[in-house]
Amino acid sequence: MTNNEIYTHANNLLGEFEDIASLSLPVKVHFYFQKNIDEIVKMAQEIDKSRTEILNKYGTLDAETQNYKFEEENIEKVNQDIIDLFSLEQEVKIHTIPMCWVEDMELTAKQVNAFSFMLEFEEEE
Repeated sequence: MTNNEIYTHANNLLGEFEDIASLSLPVKVHFYFQKNIDEIVKMAQEIDKSRTEILNKYGTLDAETQNYKFEEENIEKVNQDIIDLFSLEQEVKIHTIPMCWVEDMELTAKQVNAFSFMLEFEEEE
């Protein structure tokens, strides 16, 4: 997965499953789901740490607005370093969840979309 995919998946999962304990999930689904979330979020935090280092390297954080300010000559460097960071690929250990384990669960379309990368679809013959 690219760092962009990892970061996006983490944000989607955290947005849609803020309180996973409140969901009524089968034990085996919850176990794999939680392991995947933990792994993806941990990786996304490392990516965000690197992103912040890039921003600090080229700019300064405005305490009032909480936005970074950059000198004109550094804007292209910042953009390129961020693009490079988010295009890097990493191995991600995803514990797949067979579709049949979740097909009877009541989930929103956004929730299904957020964890669809974890689903294992059976091939039709």
